[in-house]
Amino acid sequence: MKIKHTSVLFLTLLGATAGYSQITLNPVPARAIGQSILVPESGNPNLVEGREFYSPQGIAVDNSATPPIVYVADTGNNRVLAWKNAASFCSPGSSSSTCNGAMADLVIGQPDKYSTVPYGPTTTFSTGLNAPTGLAVYKSDLYVVDSGNNRVLRYPKPFSQTGQVFPDLYVGQPSLNSRVPDQPNGLVSAQGIYTASTSAVFVANIAFDSAGNLWMTDPGNRRVLRFPAAAIAKGGGGLTADIEIGQVDFVSAQTKLDPTNVNSQLVTNQFAVPDGIAFDAAGNLYVSDSDLSVSSTVLTGRVLVFATASLLPGSYISAARIMGVLQPPASGATITQSQIDHTLMFNPQGIFMLPSNQGIGVVDSQSSRILIFDPYTATPAAGSSWDPNTSFSPQAKTIIGQPAPVCGTAAACRAANNGNPAPSASTLAYPVAVALAGTDLLIADSGNNRVIGMPQQGGAYVSTMSANRVLGQDYMNTFSINLIEGREFAFVS
Repeated sequence: MKIKHTSVLFLTLLGATAGYSQITLNPVPARAIGQSILVPESGNPNLVEGREFYSPQGIAVDNSATPPIVYVADTGNNRVLAWKNAASFCSPGSSSSTCNGAMADLVIGQPDKYSTVPYGPTTTFSTGLNAPTGLAVYKSDLYVVDSGNNRVLRYPKPFSQTGQVFPDLYVGQPSLNSRVPDQPNGLVSAQGIYTASTSAVFVANIAFDSAGNLWMTDPGNRRVLRFPAAAIAKGGGGLTADIEIGQVDFVSAQTKLDPTNVNSQLVTNQFAVPDGIAFDAAGNLYVSDSDLSVSSTVLTGRVLVFATASLLPGSYISAARIMGVLQPPASGATITQSQIDHTLMFNPQGIFMLPSNQGIGVVDSQSSRILIFDPYTATPAAGSSWDPNTSFSPQAKTIIGQPAPVCGTAAACRAANNGNPAPSASTLAYPVAVALAGTDLLIADSGNNRVIGMPQQGGAYVSTMSANRVLGQDYMNTFSINLIEGREFAFVS
């Protein structure tokens, strides 16, 4: 037996056949661990199955539907997820009472609920999304800032469509096959927008005025554009803006504001990098503005308020008031620590209006909090927070997400999740946008990779508000990119 084994080994080393049958291996795997399908179109970490988020940057609610519909820009996963019930996150007819981490009812911008790769022009899915950011709903149609593709898309009544949802409007591009910034030739114009380059993607937002005109922040060109309602209604592409704020004309680009210059924060007709945008019931326009590309203690962030009467074609429009700026008030009084903590913003992004004229909300993203201000009035009552004799900029009346409204140091009242390693139902980590479902605040809590729903307390918006439901996570104290359930992997950090 020993000699026989040696002979077989000898024959094998010489390359001869030992007489054993050969086995052909199948080069295609039969099953996989770590993903829900065998060959996913996704390189993102952890589990992707249609109910998770990767740094959500936008949120919108269709309150005309019953129950209201919620849309979320799942930016890192290059898609928009939608749920039919923003009031509880439970799909109509569901027997569940909580529905935390509920599966989305609709996926937009990807061919299925498992895919997350960037799509768009030059890919196999030209109408797909690449890093979507701002969202808006108008007449039940969904509008998406497809930032990575330098365009805004409209999806008509998404839940009324069958099969894949396709856009019928594309702002910023002449067709669905183009994605270049400042099309067609890279020069600033009234047709092109700049929301992404080969090295960076900007967060941009959209809003509609009462006449149906579409307004958007064009951050790469440091301006705000208005596209007329008649052009929006027609659909298609190649639209031309008729109002611009932040530049002297449609073909110019002024020198960028210097964030180290103490006077930059007082400029009323230019932007550093505009982001959030919203209208109040009176038609006043609010635009958040900051620049995180340069470390600065001067231009940390602000919100410019443009009066309704100034929003006219052909004019060089200036803001009527500035929020978020620390300057001695007209009375000459000394600035207090409380004024600093209730005024100063770090990278403000989303702006929203509370119902029944209860006030203005600003998402103070880098401070991981939400600020609630009194309603704006052009002629404020003496002693009110908008009174320039009281303070140069108004002071927030309520702070949500931070337990210490007056602190003196950024670490004490501006830290993500209040400085704790994990979130809770009442903390935030770099939130970016808020939408209202009825009177509830739905918050895109980007740093925690979730959306939380916060109901009023006692019919008011108060500092002790706490979430009663969550999307993107199964629990209030989890915050992973996508989902961690015990059957997924993240091989690349």
